[in-house]
Amino acid sequence: MKVLQLLSLILLVSCNTQPENKIELNPEDFFPLISQEKLKRHVSIIAHDSTEGRGFGTNGLKKAAKYVANTYKRIGIAPVNSTSSEPYYQPVTEVADGKEVESQNVIALIEGSDDQLKEEAIIVMAHLDHLGTDPELEGDNIYNGAADDASGVAACLLLAEAIDQAKKEGAQFKRSIVFLNTTGEEKHGRAGSRYYAQYDPAIPLNKTVAAINMDGIAGIDTANLGENSNYVYMIIEDSISIDLRRTNERINKESGINLELLEPPFSFGSDHKVFEGWLIPSIYYSTGLTSNYHKVSDHASTLDYSHAQ
Repeated sequence: MKVLQLLSLILLVSCNTQPENKIELNPEDFFPLISQEKLKRHVSIIAHDSTEGRGFGTNGLKKAAKYVANTYKRIGIAPVNSTSSEPYYQPVTEVADGKEVESQNVIALIEGSDDQLKEEAIIVMAHLDHLGTDPELEGDNIYNGAADDASGVAACLLLAEAIDQAKKEGAQFKRSIVFLNTTGEEKHGRAGSRYYAQYDPAIPLNKTVAAINMDGIAGIDTANLGENSNYVYMIIEDSISIDLRRTNERINKESGINLELLEPPFSFGSDHKVFEGWLIPSIYYSTGLTSNYHKVSDHASTLDYSHAQ
């Protein structure tokens, strides 16, 4: 039996288009590229102790950003700023404790196939930063942030790989797809997504048709759902994004994925709120607040990779 889970749904939603050249491609052919093994490897590296909790402006966060950028490069996903010495980075500066602190978004781009529609963008995003370290804690003092949100960044990397391979085999993705891994979501008021939207979007916001955000997608919300692992929370503002809700419901049914698409029993925000503020249709996928949320126990070994796949 095929297990079609969360990333399969996101792959279909973000690339819901038919090949113009009549090549018969089945999206399921590319699901094996989204494997539990790859998810776990990416999360384990991004959330490793050596990245020191990926606090804003830290060397640990830059180390994680370098890994993500190098992975996009290895896959063959283009940077946005090819003339820069660090072409996958978008510098972001914030004032913290009275001084300027520099950090970076990581951005990669799959150009659309249509001569006109490639000037429009779908953003697929997840934040790369986390809470850093707490020197006042004894023993383990690193907030590794595996679920929150190394899982979402790993998802971006695997979706980029699957979409790129589908394109190489003839799929026509008419619009461009921007992969945006932001900084400053946790402690700095979504600094990375704010900077991207206000100052330096890879494709102008008036040509950005949707933003898909993944924040914490590899844990189970046992406090509210018990052992149910056949769900995903979809956070959507219907006044802006009702079409995204309907698209999810249709694809979930037609594809046979059949996840329960639930409203969360709590309120929490993430980088998608920035894009909602610009009236861009946005969706936020999450599996909710796990027992390790914002704790030093949020390790790669605690995640449910089967569900995330």
